[in-house]
Amino acid sequence: MGQTGTIDVTSCDTPTGGRRITLAGRIDVGRVTELHRAAVKLARQAHDVVICCGAAEYLHPAVVQVVIGLGRELDAGGRRCELTGVRGPVRDDLVLLGLGHVLTGD
Repeated sequence: MGQTGTIDVTSCDTPTGGRRITLAGRIDVGRVTELHRAAVKLARQAHDVVICCGAAEYLHPAVVQVVIGLGRELDAGGRRCELTGVRGPVRDDLVLLGLGHVLTGD
């Protein structure tokens, strides 16, 4: 079993002075509320969001729903939500869910 998941929100370099959400370890259903709160807060701000998944081992389907919702909300406001560093089983799961189009090429 992998490490317990962590969620970290920081500033990052984007044209809008965006925010970065870093997901690491196993982000299971127990972390969904924390991620949802961060997503709601970020959606209210005028920033792009980069979600870094390079250290993520697992994303619960409810986590994926939060990410999709954040992306839609930002897109509706003319902002961007980008997933980076998605690898291995997490990437495979997102592709199987039909979300390969939201992944960056890194």
